[in-house]
Amino acid sequence: MKNMNQIVNLFLAFVLLCACSSKNNDTIKNDTAKNKSQETNNPKTHNEKNTIKKYGVEIIDILPHDTTFYTQGLVIHNGKMYEGTGLEGKSKLVKIDLKSWEVEKSIPLKNHYFGEGVAVLDDKIYQLTWLNQTCLIYDLKTMEQINEFTYSGEGWGLTNNDSTLFMSDGSSIIRAINPKNFTTIANINITRNGVPVRFLNELELVDSLLYANIFMRDLIIIANINTGKIVGEIDISALRPLVSDYKHSEVSNGIAYDKETGLFYLTGKFWNKMFVVRFVEK
Repeated sequence: MKNMNQIVNLFLAFVLLCACSSKNNDTIKNDTAKNKSQETNNPKTHNEKNTIKKYGVEIIDILPHDTTFYTQGLVIHNGKMYEGTGLEGKSKLVKIDLKSWEVEKSIPLKNHYFGEGVAVLDDKIYQLTWLNQTCLIYDLKTMEQINEFTYSGEGWGLTNNDSTLFMSDGSSIIRAINPKNFTTIANINITRNGVPVRFLNELELVDSLLYANIFMRDLIIIANINTGKIVGEIDISALRPLVSDYKHSEVSNGIAYDKETGLFYLTGKFWNKMFVVRFVEK
């Protein structure tokens, strides 16, 4: 009987163990399903690419653009457009009236300068140079040069948020710059799905959204300047065929936002046209 009791006890223990195991497996399955459901409904777990909006352009107007302008910087301020152009011996800063579309003033840079991005802040115009590591500063009213700052690395695009300058240098990093001494306050890494995006070129900041041409591509990215994450991409390739009649036209470059109309002005290096557009979500 002692052996029989042991057998019965072992059998009962086995049955109990199987029951517990089955219950635990069901619990694990339920918990796993619950976790997956929570992940699906939690926006923080979504891939960032699902939140990147795609845009195209709607052309509102087409304006003539000087085909000798190797456009590097573009900004609109109080009804005037300021365009910075590049190439050594040909770089200049140009002021254009938006209503008449006539050049009001053109300031040539010294022959050794290769002009780059342009920004207007506190009644001053800031103009970068590419490899000269020099930012030229002009009086907004007279357009006479009043100062200059030096910086390390390359200068590409320039914009501001009414208090701080933001500069690109061809990498994925946007430098936040103190306009009083041109020192770097912070570095902002621009990423798409966590991957740094290089070749950020001409810049325009509208509220907290940074618009940037991508060098050698007919693409403008939109990034949150506070997080560095890309939230939108604008395909501007539809503009390319409209400037193809000019055989020397190069890459798209130049973004200017007009606060009065809410429209953007886009052009490129040696382009014979300037496009007034709005961005339309696809």
